[in-house]
Amino acid sequence: MKYLGVQLSDGIGIDSRKEVKQETLEVLERWKKVVDDFDNINSLFQLFISEVAEFNKYMEICSTKKIEDLNADELFYTTLNKHVINITSNGRLFYEHLSLIIEKQYADFEEEWEKKVSEIFENNFSYRFFNVFRNYIQHIGFPITGLNMKYEIENSEEKLNVEIQFKASVLLKKFKKWKKHVKPYLIELGDEDIIFSEIMWEYYGNLNQIFFNSLEVFMGKNHSFITKNYVKLVELCSGELGEICIFDIPEIELLKMKHNDYDNFSGRPITSLGDVNRVVNTLKEVGIIRKS
Repeated sequence: MKYLGVQLSDGIGIDSRKEVKQETLEVLERWKKVVDDFDNINSLFQLFISEVAEFNKYMEICSTKKIEDLNADELFYTTLNKHVINITSNGRLFYEHLSLIIEKQYADFEEEWEKKVSEIFENNFSYRFFNVFRNYIQHIGFPITGLNMKYEIENSEEKLNVEIQFKASVLLKKFKKWKKHVKPYLIELGDEDIIFSEIMWEYYGNLNQIFFNSLEVFMGKNHSFITKNYVKLVELCSGELGEICIFDIPEIELLKMKHNDYDNFSGRPITSLGDVNRVVNTLKEVGIIRKS
C-alpha cells in the first residue's frame, strides 16, 4: 500500500489515512520530469552567470588597488585570462548543451528556436565573435593582448579602471580560422582594440535572450500540465516545501504502529514543492507565466 510523505522540519509527515492513487503517482512523476527538464536548461546558464559574477567581483577588487600593486602581483595577468577563458567557454558550452536538448526533447519547437538563435547570430557581432573566440583560445592560449589601467573618479572616490583588450590585428595574425562572419570586421578594426567588458555584456544579453527563448520552448511543451496541476500539488502536500516521497507500507504494519512511528520505513523521493516553485517562480520572473 502506497502513502504520501513530505519532509518536514522535524521529520517525515506521512498521510496514512488513504492510499495514493495511481493517477496521483503519475502526476508526481511528471512533476519530477518537468523539474529535471527545467534544470537541464537552467543549470549551465546559471554556471555562465556565476562566472560573470566572479569576474565582476575580481574587477571590483582590482578597482581598489594601485597600478604598481597589480603589476607586482604574479597572478594578476593569469587571473584575468582565467576569467576571460571561463566566461567564453561556459557561454559556448551553454549554447551547445541547449542545442542538444532542443533537438532531442523539443523537436516540434526546434525550427522556431533555431530561427531565433540565427537572428541573434546575424544581428550581433558579440555573439558571432564569442562563437569563434572559444576556438581561438583552444589553439592560441591566453587571449588577452593588452591592458589599459587608469584611475577614474567615481562618486567622489578614485578608483582604478582595468580595461581588458584584444587587438584585432593580433587576433588575425595569430589565428587564421576566424570565419567569414567575424574576419571582415576584425580586418576593418585593424590596430584598434576590442574591449572585453563591452563585448562581454553584449554577449551576456545575447545568451539571456537564448535562455528566454528556451524557456518559451519548455513552457510550450509543459504549459498545460503546469497550469492544470500546480494548485493540486500545493494542496496535495499542504503547502509544505520539503521533498515528496512515496512510502510502501503493508497494512499490517500500519496497524502495529503507535503514534505514527515511521522510522523503520524509507520512502522513494519524487520531487518537492520547493523545486516546483523554483521552476514556476523563474517562469514568472521572466514573464512567461503571468504573476498573480
